[in-house]
Amino acid sequence: MIKYLLYDHTGTRTTTNDDIFIKIKDFCALSPKEEVILLQILHSAISSAIAATDVHTKTRTKRKLGADETEESIPRTLVQYLSGLLKKFGPVPDAASTVLGLFSW
Repeated sequence: MIKYLLYDHTGTRTTTNDDIFIKIKDFCALSPKEEVILLQILHSAISSAIAATDVHTKTRTKRKLGADETEESIPRTLVQYLSGLLKKFGPVPDAASTVLGLFSW
């Protein structure tokens, strides 16, 4: 979902080509409001994934056996996309706050 959000959907809107693929791509492009909603859904999904790792690892022995790796893999994956998300959604206040909220675990 992050890669879909990072994809620039606006690049083909200025062309006047009658190519059917360009028309489909333009039709499927997200509006800024839809992008913010998708960011909020991503935030909820990440929060749920982190909460699920906490629920499944109630005892210390289970936590030592590999739950720490799972808890750390989620933030590591997200950090790779932080600069791209901030670059794209930084100017939009609602989107920027949602992006920053992704990293407040």
